[in-house]
Amino acid sequence: DLTPPSIVIYDPASNQTVSGMVSILTVATDNDSIDRVEFYHNYDLAHVDYSPNYTHSWNTLDEQDDTEHIWYAIAYDLENNSSQTDPILINVDKRPVANIINNISSICSV
Repeated sequence: DLTPPSIVIYDPASNQTVSGMVSILTVATDNDSIDRVEFYHNYDLAHVDYSPNYTHSWNTLDEQDDTEHIWYAIAYDLENNSSQTDPILINVDKRPVANIINNISSICSV
C-alpha cells in the first residue's frame, strides 16, 4: 500500500478565536485503515489518538490571553504512510471566561 491517508481539521476553523476547552476535530480516511493521528501545537507533539473520531481536547486556560497558536495534524495508516493537514491559526481570548467569572462573583456577593 503506497497510498497515504487524507486528513483535514474541520473544527475550529483557521483564524477562529476560542476560549475554555476546545475540541480539535479531524476527518481522517484511508484506502485501508488509519493507525493514528498526531496533533501538533506550535510544532510540538501535543497528543496521539488511536481511535476513530480523531480529536484532541485543548484547555486554552493554560495559554496566555490574546495569543496565536498553530495547530496541525498528521494521519498515519497501517503501512506508516502519512499526510499532514494544512496548519490552522487559532487565537485565544480569555476575556469571555473572565467576564463570566466576574459576573458570577458580583451576583454571589450581593
